[in-house]
This record gives sequence, C-alpha cells and structure tokens, in this order.
Amino acid sequence: MRPEAKAALKLLTRIEDQRGSRLRWRIPFASLPWDAIPTNDIFDAESLSRLREVVADKAIVLTFGILDKRFVFALGDSVDSMLAAAPGASLLDHPDLHWVRDHENQQITGIRYVSDRLAQATFQLGLKDFFSKLANAVLRPATYEVDDSEYREWLLACIDDAGWIDSTIEAHVPEQKGSTEISLLLDHGWEVHAHHRTVNALFDGSSPLRGARHWGRDPLIVLDVQLADHPEYFQAARAIVRRIKQRVEELRTVPDRDMPDARWIQLPEIADRAWPWMFQWAELWQRQVLPSMSGEHVFVLHGTGLESHQWHPDWPRSNEPLAIPGAGLLIGINDSKKWIQSLRGLRSLLEQVVVSVGDRIPASFRTSLQTPESKRIEDGELTTWGLPIPENCPAPKAMMPRVSVGSSWSIFTYSDTVIEGVRTATDPTIGLGQFDSTKNMAKAAWIDLGGLATLMTPWVRYAVDHSWERLSNSQTSLDFGIDFTLDATREEIVNAWLPLEKLGAMSSVTTIREDGSSYSRSIFSFGD
Repeated sequence: MRPEAKAALKLLTRIEDQRGSRLRWRIPFASLPWDAIPTNDIFDAESLSRLREVVADKAIVLTFGILDKRFVFALGDSVDSMLAAAPGASLLDHPDLHWVRDHENQQITGIRYVSDRLAQATFQLGLKDFFSKLANAVLRPATYEVDDSEYREWLLACIDDAGWIDSTIEAHVPEQKGSTEISLLLDHGWEVHAHHRTVNALFDGSSPLRGARHWGRDPLIVLDVQLADHPEYFQAARAIVRRIKQRVEELRTVPDRDMPDARWIQLPEIADRAWPWMFQWAELWQRQVLPSMSGEHVFVLHGTGLESHQWHPDWPRSNEPLAIPGAGLLIGINDSKKWIQSLRGLRSLLEQVVVSVGDRIPASFRTSLQTPESKRIEDGELTTWGLPIPENCPAPKAMMPRVSVGSSWSIFTYSDTVIEGVRTATDPTIGLGQFDSTKNMAKAAWIDLGGLATLMTPWVRYAVDHSWERLSNSQTSLDFGIDFTLDATREEIVNAWLPLEKLGAMSSVTTIREDGSSYSRSIFSFGD
C-alpha cells in the first residue's frame, strides 16, 4: 500500500453499529494534513489558520450499508438521527414529511426531502454575500499588485460597495427553508408533488389566474404567472444603480498614470451619455409602466394557420406547407390609457437612443432599430398598432407583428389565434383538469411535446429532402474530423422522428398557502 493511502486510512475511525449491516467512519478535520495545503495571495496562510481553528473540533461522518433491505448512504457532521431511528419508527412521522401520508396508498416512486438547515447552509455557501465574494475574488487580487494610490483606494471602495449591495438585496430575501417532493406513478405517466417551505414572495396566489380563460383552444405552450407587487424591489434597484454611477464618477479623480487600462478612463464619459436614458427609463417604468400593469403575464404558443411553401426568397420551395407557430405575450393591465402612454414613452426613448448614438453603431443595426410607421386598427374593444408584411415578403400577410390594447389586456403577437383567445373567453381545455379558472393560483404551465413534434415534422422532411445530396455522401466529414457513412433512406430518417409525436404533454400548477409556502403539482402524460 502506498504511504499516502496508509496516511488516509489513519484518518478513518470506524464506529461499530450493532443494529444493522452499516458502517460509519468519522473523519476529524483536525487530523487533515493542513501543512500540505497550498496557499496563495487570495487564500493566504492567515486565512488557512483561521479556517483550521473554526473546524478544529468538527468532523465528517460517513455512513453506508443496509437498512431494512435498502442500501443507504449518508454524509453529515454527526450520526444521522433518521438512520439511527428505531426499526419501528417511520420517516413519515417527521413534520415536514407527514403530508406524504396523504398519498401512501398510491404508487410512490420517490421521495426527496431537503431540511431547513441544509437549505440555509446551501444559501449561505452559494448566494449569500454573492457580490462581496465576487468583488473579493476579482478586485482584491488587483489591490495586491498596486502600491498605495488613489486607484487602490477606489478598488477598496468598490469592494465595500459590493457588501452594501449584498445587504440591500438581503433585506428583501425571505428566510430560506427546505422542501419535500414526491413522485407518483400513473397509468399513463407520472406526477410530482412539491412543497417549498420558503415564503414565496415573488408570486401572488391570492386570486385566480384571469389569463386561464384566454389561452385559446389546444395551445402548444402556456406559461401564466401572477407576480406580486413589490415596488420596494425597484427602489432598491435604483439605489444600487445610483451607487454604481457614483463610484464610476470617482474614477475622474484617479490619475491616468494609475490606471491599468486606458479603457477605464472612458467609463465616466460612457456613464454620462447613458445616464439620462437610464433615468428616463426608470422614471417611465416606475411612474407609468408598473402602475398600469395588474401583475399577470401570459406567454402562449399556438399551432396556428401561419403556413407558407417558401418562408424566405432564397430558400427552395417546399412540397407541403411549412407551419410557423403563433406566439403571443399577454400583459394584464388595469389602466389602458396610462399603458398606451407608457408604450409611446418607451418608443420615444428608443428613438432618442438611436439618434444620440448615431455613427457609433453599424448602419445595418441602426436601420433595424428605426421602427417603421405602424398601422392603427380599431377592432371592437381592442386598439391595434401593427406593422404590415411587405409585398415582397413571402410570409403570409396575416402574420403582422402587432400590439393590441384592450380594457384588461395588452397583447404582443403576430397571430390572429392569440387575439381571438383574448376576445373569446373559454375555460381551459387542457391539462387533465389541473387548470381551474375559479381557483386561486400563482402560476400555471403547459407544454405539448407531441404537438410541437407534429408541427415540426414537415420541417424535418423539408430539411432532409433539400440536404439529402450532402447527407448521402459516403464520405461525409464532420467538423471534428470523423468520417462517417450514412446507411439510411430519406424515409427512415423521417420515420425516426415520428415517434416524438407521441411524447405526450406536461402540465404544472402552483398555489400559495396561508403561511406563504408554495405547493406545486406537475403531471406528465404519455401520448396515445
């Protein structure tokens, strides 16, 4: 045995277990080869010494073996109380797992549990003080490379600001808690129930989803969310941006000779040009956009009648129509007049940016930013501004990009089907009864995997037909230098795609409980 292997084995202290076929090893941190751990400018000897003091009296306990005819593996800081429980005890007696008993007569295929302590520890390790960690990792080493100077003082001030940003954000982050999740086997699929105990501050589940009545019939994709109203989030974001601008302004006081890169000198000038636009956008967003929105947002994708044999003049024609799905974004509004004013303000601001930037951007990109004149259409309760399809474009003329504004909804789309879904309200017709427009929900999602594959089948056949000569080359070389021979017919390639049309669909709904925690139910159903 190699010497280092023997040294590692000495760290393992076996703990005998008399109740079952399990082994436990305790690995004391104090016995680790601390002197062999390398240090550098970021992780110096002092930091290593502090770390050693913190973990001096701690250890890792590794457990594995057989428990009630099941293989178990555990890693923690002590003997796991769950695994050490008496043989007659049930894990379902745990308060966070007790609700699982509601499904114990069903075919449970898996249980996943994350304790509050683990969730908090994971948050502490990952996201807590994120910007401080980032600033120390990126900027702190640079302070070691320069002598005492105004530039070094500026870097240290930026690191302090990162801590201030973390504390500002942390004031709006709820206490992190764990979750419990179970999966159940169904006759034609499976479902997952998940309870997330962290207070869900992002979504609002105090009322039904109004958009559920406007999805239209048989959508391919739906994402309907109801965001909670948190104006304090935007105020915090504005305060953070102001602090960053202040720090950039202070670069003017740093001598050019101290700058490691000449591009840093240009930052204040760039900030001066961008600040008026950012200020106008923030004022417009805070005073007009946010107050006129109800908080509900819906993304819908339909397999509509948008078909063409030739979508681009340079493409060869197809033997069968090629369909493009119709997408739409529905934004719930409570003040249509203020919403229209905000849209006009956003467009005006974009035009100001294009004019101000001028020759600093390529001409082709500048031209694409210049929005052409829109066509206004009054259609019942909806007022629509659309950009008609040019005559020389082979796309269907019905595929007109537009924004429509009604009393309750604003629709961004290019599909008549999405507009009709808003105009003609119906109860949801999808999702195995999951979606109920009368029950309180925070969000709902649906994706018809088989429907998407069916929509793409003509495109697959089109791609195979018009690339067959290259594909059928007996010595086709891939980009990474491997030659291969394609031993298949066109029909066989298309037939390999067809089973995807039977994939089925997925649906999910989330509700918010009285304690602020969220409960989600997701179902996957196989196709016919």
